[in-house]
Amino acid sequence: KTRGLVLLIGGVTIGMMIFGPLSAVFPLMTYQHFGGDGYAASLAEAAFGVGMLVGSGILIAWGGGKRLAGLIAVGVATAVCGFLPPDAFPAFIGLVAVMAVACAWFNGPTMTLTQRNVPDDKMGRAMGLLTAAMGLATPVGIAIGGVLAEAMGVAPFFIVDGLACLTL
Repeated sequence: KTRGLVLLIGGVTIGMMIFGPLSAVFPLMTYQHFGGDGYAASLAEAAFGVGMLVGSGILIAWGGGKRLAGLIAVGVATAVCGFLPPDAFPAFIGLVAVMAVACAWFNGPTMTLTQRNVPDDKMGRAMGLLTAAMGLATPVGIAIGGVLAEAMGVAPFFIVDGLACLTL
């Protein structure tokens, strides 16, 4: 009955297919492009985790914002990562944290929007569909993204992936 909700779930599913591969490609970017090691790869993962916590904290304190702004920030930060020179690993860490903050700003309001627009007696079905769509989209995106990153190179993949986020 809520057409916009179907579009939201479809958009989030596509978004997860676009964004999902980045978690698998972060270490490749660290090793191949920046010449880093396991410690450097763990810094990128930690920056993402800290960014999600910071973004969630801001979302809790602030009360929300625009989902579109979060997706735009993710797209821009991802694309900029692809343009970084090999000696700009600290900038990569900062951009990874920005991506994570923006992800929190997108995901939190998405769940709230779903909960506000679905009757209580259908909430389980709607949240189940949203969760299943997101859960299925990520491995599909990783499979496609891994092949693309291998074919075009890791840094160009970040550019293409960021532009895909912006297009969405």
